[in-house]
Amino acid sequence: MGHAYASQFSHLVWSTKNRQPLIDKSFRNELYRYIRGIIDNKQTVLLNVGGTNDHIHVLVSMPPKNSTSDLVRAIKSNSSRFIRSMDNPLSKKFAWQEGYAVFSVSKSVVESVSWYIKQQETHHKKYSFEDEFIGLLKKHGIAYDKKDLFE
Repeated sequence: MGHAYASQFSHLVWSTKNRQPLIDKSFRNELYRYIRGIIDNKQTVLLNVGGTNDHIHVLVSMPPKNSTSDLVRAIKSNSSRFIRSMDNPLSKKFAWQEGYAVFSVSKSVVESVSWYIKQQETHHKKYSFEDEFIGLLKKHGIAYDKKDLFE
């Protein structure tokens, strides 16, 4: 076979360092547009991006030549620099947490995951990020040690 064929959808999640509420609504949409540019430059398709003031969800379709870790590293490093360059008191101390989570998404549920990401503001009126994150880990059968999750 001369070509690689793939249908790879990934749901990426990470928070701000120490889950500080540093993703201000005043620049959130600008941040999402910037992240779209990073993802486009990586020849990856952004399906949705959303979150709240302390974390982010990104849904992408990735070509087989790209690695998740390279994509996340590019998003986090470039978007951190972008946010810190803004004229906003919150942006000067901005940083992402070290780690991230990635969940495989079947094509059959891409739309529902995209809707879930779009509803983050509403979702987090009832559920904390910690509860959401642990729920995602459990749903995907990922073992974890609670003491290591939220360093």
